[in-house]
Amino acid sequence: MLNDKNFLRSIKYNLLDSDSLKHTNSTCPSCSSLLTYSQVLTHSLPLAASHVGPFDEFGWSVGECKDCRAEFLVDVINPDFSEFISGARKTRFILEDGASEADLQFVARSVKLTNSLDKNFDMNKRSYAYDYEGQSLYECGNCSVSLDQEVYGALLSVFERLRDGSYNYLEWSMKGGGHDPEYIISRLPVVCGCGASLVAYVGKPYSHDHNFAASEFSILNVVGSKKLPDTMRPGVYSKNQVMEWLYKLLPRWTVLFDTIYLMVPFVGHLYMKPEQIVGVWEALISRVDPKKVRLVTKKDQINIFKKAYHEHYQVDYSQLEKLKLSSELVNGTVTNSKFHAKVYAASSSFGCEVYSGSANLLIGPSKEVMHFSEIGLSDFEECFLKPLGVSAVVPDQAQVKYSFLLDVENNFSALHPRSTIYSKNYYDLIMHDALPSNI
Repeated sequence: MLNDKNFLRSIKYNLLDSDSLKHTNSTCPSCSSLLTYSQVLTHSLPLAASHVGPFDEFGWSVGECKDCRAEFLVDVINPDFSEFISGARKTRFILEDGASEADLQFVARSVKLTNSLDKNFDMNKRSYAYDYEGQSLYECGNCSVSLDQEVYGALLSVFERLRDGSYNYLEWSMKGGGHDPEYIISRLPVVCGCGASLVAYVGKPYSHDHNFAASEFSILNVVGSKKLPDTMRPGVYSKNQVMEWLYKLLPRWTVLFDTIYLMVPFVGHLYMKPEQIVGVWEALISRVDPKKVRLVTKKDQINIFKKAYHEHYQVDYSQLEKLKLSSELVNGTVTNSKFHAKVYAASSSFGCEVYSGSANLLIGPSKEVMHFSEIGLSDFEECFLKPLGVSAVVPDQAQVKYSFLLDVENNFSALHPRSTIYSKNYYDLIMHDALPSNI
């Protein structure tokens, strides 16, 4: 009985392997509208003294485009459990095994989807991993010791409660409670080994996936630490160190500032292999919110990247663009072929942080000169943007944005009156530990 097809079909739902679920982007063969479909495999499960499954069947899912009403087929495994996620609706499915002659003739004369790519090729996936082992941005204002490990220890001590608090909000919001916050932020009292009392703020973008690790929380600031210009002193550093600090600045800048400017003539260099060039771009893309970043580079850098992507993945980058899987950061890049400056900066009305020098966007042991400074917005626009012909980005103030502040004081509850922090209060809270008046 365990190998009987009718029996296996009757229990097939229970054999589905959720970890194998795959989403694929494609386009309607008639009007080229974007659509997404899913497919899932089965796995074996213990039953009595034996195992049952896997039981995967080949076939076709029949779809109708929501825009032009054209009908088409897509080859899938387990079409009985394949669905159209967007852009089309499923009208029926056909299993190859046992298909009638009429069904087979229908398959033979029907149009099939051909322009498809697995959504794993989506270049806009983010990585929030923070390197707590590297050289710290933050040093104790009293004894100058690096603070990353102390902050991480404080985070680990409350992490399970922090994650539970975020998950409890998700359950509440799924019942119609409210729109999603921007970030999960936590306030962590830290005592340095020298006895100094500090307050660290850590955060990560909010998501519906609560299977996250503590290392996905980035340090946004440590109140009581040395000022960053005193830690990141002007000097000569390896490319590895320059990029390590930049990747630690990016999450801080994303939360605290309106706009991030990455103005650099070269991303990688000409003598890198295709996989290395792609790796440099992917490392950058995964770390930034494209809606907050303006990347300025030479035009040929975009073409070099697209060529390297094709050579590395054997996928034409233009196909990603057609299927809405290409990088939003790359799509929005401003090109300028007449500059050699390397400027990484964040700006808001309250001021700007500028990290500049001789380092292009790439890692390596060779040495570069870098400086970190804090300046006013008007000086930044006059001295850094205007000479490069880069127009300042006007922040979008239309939508009221907020985040959670989850900590011991509100018992890690996102529903506590103290928990809601509006974006206008992010800077004073995180930089000066100034709790807003609504708390």
